[in-house]
Order: sequence, then structure tokens, then C-alpha cells
Amino acid sequence: MAENPSELIKIRPVHESDATGLVRLYQRLDSCNGDVAQIREIIKDSRQSLMSPRFQSMTLVAEALDENLNSKGIAATARLILLGEDDPDHAPLMYEETQQGLELTRRSSDPSLEMAGMVTLPECEGRGIGKALAAVRALIARRFNGVTGTDKILVEFLPQYDDSDSKENAFWRDLILSHLMQNGTLEQAMNQTSEMSKQPINNANELLKVLLKADVRIRNTIVKKYFPALIPGDKISAAARQVTGDVGRETKGALVNLQRIYGSGTFTQTGTFPIDGGPNYETAAIYGALGDRTVRTVYTDQSAEDARIMAETPERLIVWAPQSPTQAALRNSSWVMTPGIIGSKTVKLPHTVSSLTNIASGEETSAFKLPISSSKRT
Repeated sequence: MAENPSELIKIRPVHESDATGLVRLYQRLDSCNGDVAQIREIIKDSRQSLMSPRFQSMTLVAEALDENLNSKGIAATARLILLGEDDPDHAPLMYEETQQGLELTRRSSDPSLEMAGMVTLPECEGRGIGKALAAVRALIARRFNGVTGTDKILVEFLPQYDDSDSKENAFWRDLILSHLMQNGTLEQAMNQTSEMSKQPINNANELLKVLLKADVRIRNTIVKKYFPALIPGDKISAAARQVTGDVGRETKGALVNLQRIYGSGTFTQTGTFPIDGGPNYETAAIYGALGDRTVRTVYTDQSAEDARIMAETPERLIVWAPQSPTQAALRNSSWVMTPGIIGSKTVKLPHTVSSLTNIASGEETSAFKLPISSSKRT
């Protein structure tokens, strides 16, 4: 769907009332599949984390607004999850490229923020909503690192699959499944995974799908016990090497967007997901290229000018009330994607935006330009 220059998008922390909207979104995620109980836990964890002394996770939602500023429903969502030094078992195992081949290692358990759960409704793709959500998530990670306790970012990307239903690819088939079959441990791995996950597993493809969705502790247990500790380089087939650590077609746009936000030089690949060969990326410090600044707010005062800015202004901005980097501020914040004109000292916004930001004309607004490409992938 093409971008609508006049569209307003509000981004905010998730509420309990968002459960129904999240079900529809999370039906597109393999790790959740729209499970209502799991979604309610995600919402509960986010709300409690923003109320408790220690940050653990945060779920954001983006809702499209109509001309009367009423919500048209949740269009996208994304999460930030703290992986901490007090929870080393949550540090996933991954394959790292060495001179010998692919070697199984444990990702650092130093505090870090995992960017996860980014999903946009199909009918909302191509409208810049996913990019806006990713940018706000990056802003939170940088501005509120005193709340989250870290400025290190981790992201796992999906690899290329043979087809979206089976989730199989040459990495799983040639490197992992063949190892289990040759060692005679496939049935043992299926049985233990089934027992730990409490899900029936009757064949290798069901094992793959359960492991992709499994809790990291279950996954670590199975990987450590049954997967090869070292996959020699000369044993990696050409087909497996082609997909190992390669971002799948459907998520390449997301990688480009994150590299634009963080800078391609600092956002680099650090390992390979041991189930399907998907790449792990991280950045050690968030400097970013958002260019956010605080400027004086000017609202249009004529309906014709308001309509012109809404319809014709090519710049899309993310605006929000200036805030101190505290947990209370994070809990009560919201960000608005809107057309506007930003200069070195002022930002000109449609008057309709004032009720969304609660910022009066002449007061300060924090803002940055949102780079929008023609790509539909977010």
C-alpha cells in the first residue's frame, strides 16, 4: 500500500486493552502464533517492567489515526527485551565462524537489549509505520539507557527458507538434521524436546518448528546435547553455506533500516542462529543517525494551511514531548509520526497534532526526520 502523506501514527507502550489487536499481529510470528495466553503475558511483562525498579522488557504498538484522531486499530508492534548478566541461561547458543568451520559458542551474557517481535499488518506495509516504530525503539534504547541499564543492541534475523510453511532450509537439512540422523539421536532429540516443551513431536519437521518457537533454555539444552559442537568447513555443503548467516529476502529491508538508524559500520553480524542458520547482529554503542533535536513548536492556524501541510509536505517527522530519561517518563510517553517542516530552531506542525502531543504553540518539541523509502519491507 502506498504511503499516505496526511496519515498520523501514534506510537506508545502497550496496554491491557491491546490484546485483541496483538493477536492479529502475532499470528504472523513463529515464536507466538497468536497464542492469547502468551500475548497477555507479554503485555503483563511490559506493564510490570515499566512499574518495577528494574527494567526487563517493553512492548510498543503503533496505531493509525483517522481524521478525527480516533484509533483505526493497531498496525504494528515491536519489543525491547533486556538480556542480563543475572540470567546467563538466557544467553543463547550460536554458531560462530572460525578457521575450522562453524563452532558452537554462548552469546555474551553482558546486559544487552534484544530487538524482537517486530511485525506489521500486511495491509499497513509500505506506509513507513515499521520504520517509525524501529526508529522510536532505537531512540528509547539510546535516550533511556539509564533505565534499561545498557546501550548494547542485539537482533536476530530470519534466514531464507525453502518455503514459509515448512521453515526448512539447507542449513537445517544438511548440517543439523543429517548430523542427528547419522548419530542416531534424532528420536532422542524429538522425545526430549517434546517432553520439555509439552508439545507432540512426530517427525523432524515438527522438531524444527518447535525448536524455532521454544524458550531459550529448552533450545540451549537440545542444541548443547544433540547438535554438533563443530561443523568443519569442508563438511558445509554449498547450499548450506549460501543460507548460513544470510538475511532472508523478507527481512532484508529491516536490516537496511536498522543499519540506517545505527550506522552500517557499528551494526555488524556476530553469529549464526543454530536451528536455521539465521544471522545475529549487534551494535556495541548507540550513536545513531536519527538527528533528533529539541525545537520550538509552531502550529498552523488556518485550515487551508493545515490541509496543505498534511497533504503535500514530503517530510515525515517523529515528534514527542521533551522528557527526562526516567522510568516514569518512559511509561507515560507517546510518539507521533506526522507531516511537518523542521528547521534549526522551529518545527511547523498541523494544528491537529497538538492534542496528541499536549505541547502548546511556542513550547519545545523533540523531533527528527524519518527517512522513508519506497520499499514495503519494514
